[in-house]
Amino acid sequence: MQWHVTGQDQFRVAQTRVQGRAVVVRFSYLGAHEMWVVEIDGRPNCAHFRARADAMSKFGVGVALEHARSS
Repeated sequence: MQWHVTGQDQFRVAQTRVQGRAVVVRFSYLGAHEMWVVEIDGRPNCAHFRARADAMSKFGVGVALEHARSS
């Protein structure tokens, strides 16, 4: 996957396309927890991870894609 990354630190946003779908990884708060969330085609919180590297991994994107397909 080739990522297009803008911003720095917690304001970093990474974007790519996988299987024709737009994938975005950004920092967010879920309750009181800091998380990196994966959005698929604008659908927020398809998956969330504590580490940015996990969210941007093939596994992380795969989990988000499966969630987006099933819902």
